Amino acid sequence: MKDLLYLLVALALVVLNGFFVAAEFALVKVRATRMKEMADDGSRPAVMVLDILPQLDAYLSACQIGITIASLGLGWIGEPAFAHLLEPLFTGFGRWSGVASHTIAVPLAFVIITVLHITLGELVPKIIAIRQAEKLAVWVAWPMRLFYLLLYPAIWLLNGCALILVKWFGFKEAEGSDSALSKQELKQVLVGSRAEGYLSDSQTEILRKTLEFPGHIVRQIMVPRTDMVALDVNDPFEDNFRTLCNSVHTRYPLYEDSQDNIVGILHLKSLLPVLDRNGPSPDIRAFAHEAQFVPESLPIARLLTLFQEEKSHLAIVIDEYGGTSGIVTLEDVIEELLGEIQDEFDREEPMVVPLDLGKISVDAALPVDDLKERIGLVPDQEPDVDTLGGLVMTRLGRIARVGDSVVIGERRIDVSRVSGRRIVRLIVHPARKESGPDERDGDRKGPLPT
Repeated sequence: MKDLLYLLVALALVVLNGFFVAAEFALVKVRATRMKEMADDGSRPAVMVLDILPQLDAYLSACQIGITIASLGLGWIGEPAFAHLLEPLFTGFGRWSGVASHTIAVPLAFVIITVLHITLGELVPKIIAIRQAEKLAVWVAWPMRLFYLLLYPAIWLLNGCALILVKWFGFKEAEGSDSALSKQELKQVLVGSRAEGYLSDSQTEILRKTLEFPGHIVRQIMVPRTDMVALDVNDPFEDNFRTLCNSVHTRYPLYEDSQDNIVGILHLKSLLPVLDRNGPSPDIRAFAHEAQFVPESLPIARLLTLFQEEKSHLAIVIDEYGGTSGIVTLEDVIEELLGEIQDEFDREEPMVVPLDLGKISVDAALPVDDLKERIGLVPDQEPDVDTLGGLVMTRLGRIARVGDSVVIGERRIDVSRVSGRRIVRLIVHPARKESGPDERDGDRKGPLPT
């Protein structure tokens, strides 16, 4: 009966050791944000976990004390109990029974206790705590709180001694919160959440762009001056009206003589009351609204704030010399977060169009920051341009022509369409393991390969 009691005590100590191991790993692994969510839903144990987490060092010390007590008790009671139970197995050795029981039963009992301690008392609770941190954290919260209060003096003394030794060894307390994540860490969290099915591809992309949003500037999203549709206030109204009819926009910059001299913004809605009237042509300048000017280097997060404050949707972008560099709209800012937005009047070709044989047709205006994400292209050096077209033009070192090719990273890129001196579309070929002689030159003239 006594041996059975010792055996039950030994098993109880194994379970107790497992409890403290599970509590330790669950409290370390659990996310405070998830506990806050559960607490808001009315979970009282989650509230207790939130009280424990700011004192995590002290509670981990409590776990270690519990593990140490359970382990010492197991060695003190468990090994003799199992050895005593095994001794009857060696009674058949005759006069060697006593020697056999001590030389074999004791080591065998030690092995059994060690296996139980490592598996049931360490590995199993550790694995469960890592996989089910939330459930275990709320389950161990109240027992750990009670154990902490009962042994507070010992915990305070031992934890204080440990902190003194840590400082003596020159380790300083970490600054900031351990739960705070860097931008790169947040991106990895997004990738993991998408892989686990918590986020869709579109949700992941929006959140990724939101993280990158503060680092982008107006120059990266603006409509360049060459693509700007603007009206000269000195032109006849009929010519300007013809331009309006051939365009799909609702707001237009107004300039006098030169696009570097912007005098206002015309909203098409302002012209509607006079379009059906007979009489002299109206002066388009009379319908101009005050223009808002922003520098190329303005962060787009600040631009969004300006649009909200000024209740405007369009701004004129100026370069470092004060000249007009282009325009930027609220839609450009939103597209930076949500991707391309097209209405029923937009006839723009998609930014990226898959072709056969692994080729891709790409708009030359694709930002260099999106090359890896959109087409898997990694430039072999940090580009000093904003778009893929600018990168190709820089690599060519001259004005591009249809049929020109360059090699960037491991991809060959062909110029497929130009407009004047500007590249419009490019063909990106799949990566090749080995480059031929023409590709290594990085510049090839002639017709596109078939």
